[in-house]
Amino acid sequence: MAAELSFTPIKKIAANFPHASKINSILYELIKENVKTAVSGGGKRTDWQFANDKTGSKELKILSDWIYEILPQIVFLVAQGHSDSDYDPKLLGFNPNEFVISESWGVHYDKGEGVLFHNHFPYNLSYVYYVRTPEGSSNLILDNEEMFLKEGQIIFFLAHEFHCVEPCDVGGRCCIAGNILYSPKGSK
Repeated sequence: MAAELSFTPIKKIAANFPHASKINSILYELIKENVKTAVSGGGKRTDWQFANDKTGSKELKILSDWIYEILPQIVFLVAQGHSDSDYDPKLLGFNPNEFVISESWGVHYDKGEGVLFHNHFPYNLSYVYYVRTPEGSSNLILDNEEMFLKEGQIIFFLAHEFHCVEPCDVGGRCCIAGNILYSPKGSK
């Protein structure tokens, strides 16, 4: 008999950003001012490095610093495959502090816009932080499962998972997405 897992592996993790009410309106305006490229499905995005503090925005830095703060725990949960263990990086065969946000960009959707199914391979993890989700906004579809997230929430998921956003019934849906890579110090 073949070995079987005794648990369902964690493939996605959501968290609440504690500073959302203070900075989301500023993030929304920054994204709207910087969108320039259409995505497949009609939404518009900023450049790939927009949220990697290229703008000098203290609000983007607050979000990025928070992501880096929780990232080792997210990585631990994904690597363990379950949440039955207390956080202990010594249980891993790698340093969970050596993951980096390689790309991060803003996306804005007007009424009727979305993004077609795609993935972010070859990255390790991806995330979507919800800046604005007006009533009637389309949800993220991740691996054929609808994700019911709201403003101020972030979801991390395995980057090879296919996902999309169906066309929105309202305008103003806005998020910051990103890709994460394992980048051990000393590697080339």
